[in-house]
Amino acid sequence: MKREIKIAFALSSLVVLFGISEVQAVDVYFYSDAVIKDGDVYTNVFIYDTPPDRTIIDMFGGSVYRFRTYDSTIINIYGGELEKRIDMWHSSTLNIYSGTVFLDNPGISGASTLNIYGGDIFMGAPKAGGSSTINVYGYDFSEFPAFSLTGFLADGSPFEFVELTYAQSHMNLILVSEPLVAKIDIHPDTLNLASKGSWINCRISLPVDCNATGINPDSVLLEGRVKADSILFNEQQQTAIAKFNRSDAQEILDIGEIELTVTGHLVDGTYFAGIDTIKVINKIHE
Repeated sequence: MKREIKIAFALSSLVVLFGISEVQAVDVYFYSDAVIKDGDVYTNVFIYDTPPDRTIIDMFGGSVYRFRTYDSTIINIYGGELEKRIDMWHSSTLNIYSGTVFLDNPGISGASTLNIYGGDIFMGAPKAGGSSTINVYGYDFSEFPAFSLTGFLADGSPFEFVELTYAQSHMNLILVSEPLVAKIDIHPDTLNLASKGSWINCRISLPVDCNATGINPDSVLLEGRVKADSILFNEQQQTAIAKFNRSDAQEILDIGEIELTVTGHLVDGTYFAGIDTIKVINKIHE
């Protein structure tokens, strides 16, 4: 899909003073799919669909002060920092998988959905209206008074949400298992940065009592920064093969023997993680 972005006032400006660089935050408008990554600094991010297409924003890094979502747009937060709040309208969706997220007096209205799976999250005084929902995936939840809620999110992160009076009737506490340890096998075992391969493949096996076909394809990440391009399920073997774009992955790899972590969630919200070791070289064949 063509990427369309409008930046209010000016592009990011760089101020250099006495050898110190500072990036000035700006407002940005997204009308089609985009990625927010390390180095991006935005004040207000406005997200709209361009019918008939639905806009999806993936955030892997950077910093945003406030998200404002409209139509049926989707935001997936995998990393980075949301500093202040969200305002959600219509039937938009925000999925928080990881990152540092501060939700001060967030507004969720219309038929919007906020799904919280993991990350370092604080939420205070949320306001929910219409048919909107706030789904919290985790375990060991405290009793649910109007003032506060504590427990562990699906990825094992502890949390505390406070001042829930105006959102309690819209909140669903979805109990999931504690994080699963997955067995992963990454190929190639030796990755040559100078070669021209297209993919890094990862075979994912879950504990025997878990079904790998229940993996949410949109949640699978390599090192928390590279999203799987596709997932192929093998129901007979109870495994999944995740394919990661090789050029994207190579940007985060160091030379030598390295450990790589693959994480994700099942469709019921249960979190999993696995580690494999590969060798990275940079050798031109003559």
